[in-house]
Amino acid sequence: NMVTNGDLRRILILNNKKLSTRHSLIAQYLLKSSALSKKISRQLKGEILVDLMIAIAPFVNQDQLLKGSAEARLVKSFMDYDHIGNVMGRHVPTIDKFFSGIKDYYDWNSKYWAQRALFESERKQFADAIDFADYASKLDSHWTIKNTQAVVYFRVSHSNFFNTFDKAKSLFEEALQIIIPVLTERNYSDKKGLTVVLFNTLSFIKKWKKHNVGEYFSIIDEHHKKGTTRHSTDKKLIGEIDKIKNESIKIRLGLK
Repeated sequence: NMVTNGDLRRILILNNKKLSTRHSLIAQYLLKSSALSKKISRQLKGEILVDLMIAIAPFVNQDQLLKGSAEARLVKSFMDYDHIGNVMGRHVPTIDKFFSGIKDYYDWNSKYWAQRALFESERKQFADAIDFADYASKLDSHWTIKNTQAVVYFRVSHSNFFNTFDKAKSLFEEALQIIIPVLTERNYSDKKGLTVVLFNTLSFIKKWKKHNVGEYFSIIDEHHKKGTTRHSTDKKLIGEIDKIKNESIKIRLGLK
């Protein structure tokens, strides 16, 4: 009814039970439009998005995701935690209801579990975050899913979840074993993956600097150098990774 008679009819088409979009950037439009971002409550935003995701569900499967259909693009954008978090103002109960509300329709989808893992890690439900990230990786070995699994592992490793350094170190090194091969295989083209490695290695060092973390400075040195070489003309990125490198140098000097 929202699609056929409501405001969504201007941007979505329901024809012969086939849902399609009027514009390739429809997901961004919906997420950033004033109707969703300014004029209605977070709770109603969540309800609208859940209803929309459920309405689209019959038209999305693994094959459609691979083909990049309009419905699949819409689902992937709506399910992205960064977008959902921004739209919901990082309001945990509303985001939780969103993920719970669409679970029965998308629990076959690796991105659902990967994005939910990010959400759980941000709200410090670390055991669930690890379980969801692992399950996503079992469903799909795509590099983006593996990277998300690594991000979750990194976050947990330098949180307060572990009370012993050895356990944190083990998970941290698992994250490195997941993400560094992906970064290398893609010849450091993944800027986000590069910053994830550098930022989280620094965070791990800072969290556990009273322990034997000296071996991890070389990770920052190595990947900072490779990233600088690969993206020498990207001033913004170079500034970000230089900042991480410089902070690591200060910490290293302080440990001597």
